[in-house]
Formats: sequence, C-alpha cells, structure tokens
Amino acid sequence: MELTTAFDFDTTIAPCSGSPTPGVAGGFQDTYISSWAPSTNYGQDYYIRVRSDGAMSGLVRPDVSHINSAAIVTRAKLWLYVYSSGGHPMTLKAFKVNAPWHESQATWAAATSSTTWAVAGCQGVPADHAASHAAAVSLSQTGVWIELDLKDVAQQWVADPSSNQGVVLKGEGSVAVQYSLLSTQYWDVSKRPQFEIAYFIP
Repeated sequence: MELTTAFDFDTTIAPCSGSPTPGVAGGFQDTYISSWAPSTNYGQDYYIRVRSDGAMSGLVRPDVSHINSAAIVTRAKLWLYVYSSGGHPMTLKAFKVNAPWHESQATWAAATSSTTWAVAGCQGVPADHAASHAAAVSLSQTGVWIELDLKDVAQQWVADPSSNQGVVLKGEGSVAVQYSLLSTQYWDVSKRPQFEIAYFIP
C-alpha cells in the first residue's frame, strides 16, 4: 500500500497530485544566504531569495525522519510559491546539500554558528553540495506554484536520515535577475512551502 504524507502547510494546493492530508508529522527549515550581507542570517524572513548571478541562494530542508528507513519512495515533490521576479526568466536548480546547516544560523559565510562552508555561499563541491543538480525548473511568472521533483534525494534521506541536509536552490540565467519564493515564515500559511512524499513499506 502506498502512503502519502504532506506537511508544513494548513491548506492543500491545487497542483498537488492526489489528496495529501496536512498533519503534524515532519517539519521544514528554510532560509537564504546572500553575498551582499555575508554575515546575516535570514531564517525568519518571509522570502527565499535566489539570484541568477549566484549572489543569493536558498536553503530548504524537509524533515522525513518520521518515515520508516526501509520505505521505498515513489514520489517526492517540493512546491514553492513564486512571489516576485526581476522580469526575466531564470532556471532554478536544486542541489543536494552535504554540509550540516541550521536555519537560524546559516549565512553566506557560515553553515552554523560553529562551522563555515567549505566555500562561502555553500559552493564547495562535494563538501557543501552535490556536483549535479537533483531537479530544475524554469521560472518566468509570479503568483504561481513551481514543482521540484526530489524523489531520488528523498530516498537517500529516508534511508539515512542523518544525510538529510536538504537542498540548496541556485539560479541560472542570461541576465542578472532575482526571484523571491515564499518561506515557511510567510504570514499566509496557504502559500508556504509544501513537501509531498509518497512511499510504501516493502
């Protein structure tokens, strides 16, 4: 039997496949880091800001530790709401993070209050993040939900919860542009990030 769980939101959104039920299981950490303010933490900010020139990157980590480590993941999708843009398209890529970080401590310079990134801005490969992106999506509109397919990395997180350091969101584009995605701190809970994961126990 396949089980579906979704968490860290109070209202389901239309793009979600099936009918995930909000629950108390799981959790969510998110923030962004900026080279323009290398010692500033944005863990309480309403937005996850990402720039195509690499000056800002997002960090997102859903908690899947409540799922049996023997589970086989059949679907794992991260949904983010696009709040604003700079008027030009941008490709958003999600890379599996390998370095431990903390939502209320991560900055451009440091992953936690006691550790720095291998390369500032979570740019060290593979110490900070994987070489290849796990998912990508093209951004061109605001006021819409975007979907990142994280099935493969979610399987790794479920099998080994200690490996779950989430993903870093990086932007690419032909011109410098900034997109703001809504974070778990945003006042409207229906537009906060959502993570849907389906799995079965063999």
